Amino acid sequence: ARQYCELPSEAHYLIRDSITDNGVSAGYPVRQKELRVHVDQLRLLSSGGLRLTAGGSAARMTSFVTPGAWITTVRGSLTAQLPLGMALHLESERNPLFFTAGALAQDPNRWIHVVRLQRAMALPRLSNGARMEGVAFSDVNGNGRRERDEGTVAGIVMRRGMETVVTGENGRYRFAGVSSEAVTVDARSLPMGWIATTASLPTGGDVPLLALSAVDVRLEIAPVDSTRVSRDDLAKVVVMARDSSGRTWVARAVSPSLARFDALPPGQYMVSADFSQSQEPLRIAGTAPAFVVSERAVPTLSLAVQPRPLRFPVARKSAIDSVRGIGGSAAPAASQVPTNRREPR
Repeated sequence: ARQYCELPSEAHYLIRDSITDNGVSAGYPVRQKELRVHVDQLRLLSSGGLRLTAGGSAARMTSFVTPGAWITTVRGSLTAQLPLGMALHLESERNPLFFTAGALAQDPNRWIHVVRLQRAMALPRLSNGARMEGVAFSDVNGNGRRERDEGTVAGIVMRRGMETVVTGENGRYRFAGVSSEAVTVDARSLPMGWIATTASLPTGGDVPLLALSAVDVRLEIAPVDSTRVSRDDLAKVVVMARDSSGRTWVARAVSPSLARFDALPPGQYMVSADFSQSQEPLRIAGTAPAFVVSERAVPTLSLAVQPRPLRFPVARKSAIDSVRGIGGSAAPAASQVPTNRREPR
């Protein structure tokens, strides 16, 4: 059991009680018990540049040498903080576990006294003052650059190795100094439906965040000869969207007549469809719809499809029909047609 808390006068105390089970052949007692009380930084005097603090500890434990027997160690210290970074330490300790030559070996309960004088020096910080910082913003148009009308996002957790910072109300984060570790975004801190387009930032910088949108496309059959298209044919239509950079996004079929894009980043899109799996040849009726994904919700789009037009063959007239009259009688042959031309005598 271990307890730690703060007392008045900047004092701290620690009470620890532990039991350790050791192996039989480890060379130590099978079970070792320890009870320790520790007090540190108990302020006694503070005046000007002089500050006097005290500390001490007491421990009672089973002996390593004589298993089953209890030994007690006591330590006390007095520290005086002097001007110019000087400090004087006076320490006294009684510890039977110390075995040295001379009188201490003959009387283990003798006190050991130590006097130590030290001086602390503060070295200048070796840093060029560089920082890794940036702003997390909502990339409305999806171009990766912050525009004037694009707001910032607060509460995003940024990590650099073991360091962690959170973007403030203005969306800004800052790491002190330059590190070989890249800055990354903790995806768990992003709002629902948002993604970070940049996986890591080696030197820091702005972080574009995209708010993804869901878009529904409803398939409708054109009224022209709609009886030839069934729901099974509509279920086999694959709805796609092509953005301005040429990338293709495929929608999932929610129902035979409804397709959904679950997460589209901001940008301009044109709807298209793949009819290769449909038994009845289909095509888009009219112009394919276009839409823009931004901060506003996109209403449900309608995509009208229709079957291929029917073609009826027209029979050509035969040669005998071309020479028949209106009444159906055959026209006179060319040798029987009278002529006004006179034959020479």
